[in-house]
Amino acid sequence: MIDPSRFFRSSPLWRGLIGPLLLVGLLLPSAAAAADDAPPSIPLPVASPADAPTFAFNPPSATARVGDVLTVQMVVNAGDLLVDAAQALVQFDPTLLEVVGADGAPASGVSGGSSLSLGLLNSADNAAGEVRYAAGAAFSTPDPSGSFTLATISFHALAPGAVTLAFGTGVQGTQLVTPNGTSSTTQLGTATILILPA
Repeated sequence: MIDPSRFFRSSPLWRGLIGPLLLVGLLLPSAAAAADDAPPSIPLPVASPADAPTFAFNPPSATARVGDVLTVQMVVNAGDLLVDAAQALVQFDPTLLEVVGADGAPASGVSGGSSLSLGLLNSADNAAGEVRYAAGAAFSTPDPSGSFTLATISFHALAPGAVTLAFGTGVQGTQLVTPNGTSSTTQLGTATILILPA
């Protein structure tokens, strides 16, 4: 029997719709109830708050000087849950930080992790102060669990001040998808970066 999650994972359609459509579809209410004599539907399991996976930044706090480049990891701690795909929205103050590449120049994306190696969305908007990243497990690799790095962001410190990194919420925000198609509730951490004069 074909595993539906594996089929969608390997198809171009699955790759293109993870943010705006796949995760939206997972969160939409179920279809209208069937006839009265039909057996009731059984909801898919969702992680309870106590077992909810977390998104965090590593390090959770840092100090830099104007002109420095520092790296921050987006870390997922899924516990015992298997993760088929993950999506993150990171928000920052663009007057204090900008996303850069390995050469130190402004970049339009970030560095993906190895646990979810199938890149689906990778965008850095230095004008809006947003990073959007989504990835899934490759067809030939097992779904990860436990703690792993989703992606790494390199920031260039632009001006003195304190800036908070936060994960965005909502349908196109930060969340996980398990192999059975369940969108899992998550707890979201923050990070604080103190930028000193050069």
